[in-house]
Amino acid sequence: MDVQCGKHGMQPSTHVSKDIFDNLANDQFRFMPVIVFFEFDDEIVESFYLSQKYAEKYNLGKNQVILLPDDYPQWTLDLLPICNECLKSILKEEYFLSDDYEKSEWIV
Repeated sequence: MDVQCGKHGMQPSTHVSKDIFDNLANDQFRFMPVIVFFEFDDEIVESFYLSQKYAEKYNLGKNQVILLPDDYPQWTLDLLPICNECLKSILKEEYFLSDDYEKSEWIV
């Protein structure tokens, strides 16, 4: 899904937990994501970038792959889309050096 970003114009987006979204304006904010994936027919079809706190609240694990459900679970209902360029700008530098980045490079 594309979003109209105030900084970057029309851009691809990724859904994030609200606590991440709420910190977009904070130039000092950086985070290490918990990434959760939906899979269908052995293909990753959607990914979500969550804060540690949000993931813990719903017992979601780092790099967890979930079969695409018929109905989206409760934890997805509060997620908000952000421009991928904005997402890149708030990820901690260590993320780009991690194995997690290698696995999800196609996302951002």
